[in-house]
Amino acid sequence: MSNCRSRITIDIEHTDCTGVVYHAKYLNFLESARSQKLRSICDKYDLNLQRIYCNDGFFVVRSVNMKYLKPMRLGDVGDIESQVEHISAVRSRWYQSIVSPCKQQCFVKAVIDCVFVGLDLRPSRCPERLATGLTEEI
Repeated sequence: MSNCRSRITIDIEHTDCTGVVYHAKYLNFLESARSQKLRSICDKYDLNLQRIYCNDGFFVVRSVNMKYLKPMRLGDVGDIESQVEHISAVRSRWYQSIVSPCKQQCFVKAVIDCVFVGLDLRPSRCPERLATGLTEEI
């Protein structure tokens, strides 16, 4: 599987009053990293993600399985590792984790299933070139 990394630094906006990252913020971090991975695939395969989303459809989250292993705190730096496993013409599975830059600590691990939906919000086949790009990234 091809791996994509995004770096985050924990700011005040990410934490509760004790300086610990609020649990739902991790979902935002992972969503942003998946978006970066999709943009990277589109760039590599000469696709326009915005055009796909406006004309064909987009990915929605179907399920999330997340394990919180160690809390992140104000000022912590983490690398979000994102790997995609293409499952079908409609679904893709993402393996994501947030680790310390030196990989000594893992803060979060997640498995996220996404479904491609058409503009009518019903499951739809992912555009062929994007599906090919996802498959080749495995």
